[in-house]
Amino acid sequence: MENKGFTNEELISTLQSLKDEGISGFNQSTVKASVFNKINKSEVKPVLMSFNKYINVFKPVLASLVVLFLGYGGLKMASSISPLSPLYVVREKTDKFVLTILPENKKIEKKFDIANEKLAAIKQSENNPEKLNQISESVKKDLGEIANDIKNIKDPKKIIALSETLEAQTENLQKETNLNIAVTTNSTLPSDIKETIKQTTEDILAVVYGAQDKSTNCSQYVQDRITSLTENPDLTFFNPDKYMEVLGLLKEAKNKLENGDCLGALADLDIVDSYKLNIVIQPVEETIE
Repeated sequence: MENKGFTNEELISTLQSLKDEGISGFNQSTVKASVFNKINKSEVKPVLMSFNKYINVFKPVLASLVVLFLGYGGLKMASSISPLSPLYVVREKTDKFVLTILPENKKIEKKFDIANEKLAAIKQSENNPEKLNQISESVKKDLGEIANDIKNIKDPKKIIALSETLEAQTENLQKETNLNIAVTTNSTLPSDIKETIKQTTEDILAVVYGAQDKSTNCSQYVQDRITSLTENPDLTFFNPDKYMEVLGLLKEAKNKLENGDCLGALADLDIVDSYKLNIVIQPVEETIE
């Protein structure tokens, strides 16, 4: 299969060079790695990478147009509709649209706000089993999506930037599962909601603590990732459709390491590692005649 100027042999050479030259210069204070000359000369840059750099520039403009179209009063009115209201479907559609134009950090905050409102509404709907079940299922879905969104953020720098918000939000959620029974009335949450909150907060904090550990020990993580990519170059295969992206990511990792951005380089190498194909060679069984 032709790989548009980047053959498997060149890929192996690139990875071997990254291992030989990168690991030899490793220490805890300085992280440097060099990559094959072909990467230095390559002008390839995945379109998605370039697009992501500029998307946040257009989001505020788009948000302004939405406000201009709907009017501030209309958005505010929709955002005040309670989860207990029959008109909440209008609020859901508005929230869904607003989430598409918010930057990543504000989007996560908004999702937490929506979930917290539904949790508060559950405590007020105990005398309405149908409404209680409807909101309960909805908030469990919301909490699951929040946890998945955070787990899907692969760049440790982004997690660390969000860590203060995430820790505060999880702390608030955890309070809902540790109510003092002696001083509470009927305003409490069902046990299945509490279990969902417990799982959600554990998942989120695991991501936060993992990112903090990577920040503290970034040099070792990068070295381990390079070793993983280069330990057996003759059997290191990648998804052929990702070869050009692998090339771009290795170049990005090299540049980031040279500029002292260890966490950024680690994020790129993690993506490259995820494109490895798991090749298992089974021994041939000899038949005895």
